[in-house]
Amino acid sequence: MTRSRESVWTSKAEPFFLPCTISFAICFFLLLIFLNSSAHAATVRRSVTSGLSYYNLELNRPDGPVAVHILTVDLTRRERSIRVVSAGDSINDRKILTDLSRRHKPLAAINGSYFGDKSGPLGILIIDGELVSVPILRRAALGLTSGKKLIWGHPVFQGHVSLAGGSAFVLLSGINQFPSGKESCIMMFTPEFGFETPQSENCSEFTVLRNRVVSLGSGKSIIPPGGFVLSAYNHTPDELGSLSLLDQVQVMTGIEHRWSEAEFAVGGGPRLIKDGEVCVTFREENFRSDVYAGKAPRTAVGTTDGTRLVIVVVDGRQPGYSEGMELEELARLMLSLGCREALNLDGGGSSTLVIRNQLMNRPSDGKERPVSNALMVF
Repeated sequence: MTRSRESVWTSKAEPFFLPCTISFAICFFLLLIFLNSSAHAATVRRSVTSGLSYYNLELNRPDGPVAVHILTVDLTRRERSIRVVSAGDSINDRKILTDLSRRHKPLAAINGSYFGDKSGPLGILIIDGELVSVPILRRAALGLTSGKKLIWGHPVFQGHVSLAGGSAFVLLSGINQFPSGKESCIMMFTPEFGFETPQSENCSEFTVLRNRVVSLGSGKSIIPPGGFVLSAYNHTPDELGSLSLLDQVQVMTGIEHRWSEAEFAVGGGPRLIKDGEVCVTFREENFRSDVYAGKAPRTAVGTTDGTRLVIVVVDGRQPGYSEGMELEELARLMLSLGCREALNLDGGGSSTLVIRNQLMNRPSDGKERPVSNALMVF
C-alpha cells in the first residue's frame, strides 16, 4: 500500500510534475527490493523550483525502515548549475552544510568527498578549474565542465617538477595532502591548503614564487599567495637538494585528458553504476569489505542520460526510523531511478541534504557533522 502527500516549495502555487521516468523507477525499485515480501511506503513529493524536484520515501521493510531522500536536477535548464565548494579558505576547514548553504545561497546542497580526521579531502577536488587535491587509490569521481557535461570515472594524477631549465625532472606525489607514514614523497602545497605547510620531521621545503626559489625550510613554511611550497618527506632527491635561492623551478600538474576540461570535480567511491549496469568497484578502489556490506547512511549522485542529475541521501544507524543501506542496495536504487552512471560519496554521519537552507534528513550523529566540501545546486 502506498500513501502519497504533495506540497509545493515555490513562491506561487503551481502543479508538481514528477518526471514519468522517475516515478516509474520508484515503483520498479519497490518491486525489486520487496518482491515476495510485505512493505509499505509513504511518499512526500515537493517541487523546489523549475528544473529541481525533491521527494522522500519512507520504506517500511521487514528488516527495518529506511528513509530515502531524492533530488533531481534538470541540467538542460539554463538557470540550473552545479558547483563544488570548499568549507572555508583552507581545504582543511570544516563547516556544517546548513552554514555553507547560508554562505553560498544554493537551492540545494549535499556533502561531498571523504576527508581525514586532521586533513583535507581524500581524493580529487577541482574548484573553478583549479586542481586543489589529487585523486587517490584509483577511486571514482564526478566532474562537471563549464558546459555542464558530466564526467564519470577514475581519474589519475600526473605531476612533475622541472628543474634547471628543464634539464632535470622529479615526480610530484600530490597536492595539498598530508604525507602518509614514512614513505618518501614530494608534495606541493598551494594557498588553498592554508597559511603554512604542516609540521613534520625529516622534511626539506622549498618556497617558490614566480617560478623562483625564495626561501628554504624544514616544515611550517609560509605558503605565499600566488606561489607554492615543495615539501620532500623522508628523502630529498639530489635534484631538489641542490636547489639554492633564486633557482628556477616549474611544476606541471594535471589529470588525464578528459578530466582536464572539468571546472569542478569531487572524489568519492566506490563507483556504483557504469554504462547502465551495477558495478560496485569497492575492491578495485581499496575500500574495506565492511564499508561495502554494512548498512549505513549513504550519499550518492548519478545521471540518467547526462542531462539529469539524481542525488540520493539515505538516512541510517537509527533503529525505528532508518537502518541505512548496503552499497549493493544503493546501487540497485540508483539503477531503478534510471541512472546509467552513479557514484557513492562520503556517508555515515556526513550524509546530509539541505534545501533552501533547511536540513531535510536526519544525520546519524544526532546533529550535522562538519564536512570538508559540498556539492551545490544553483
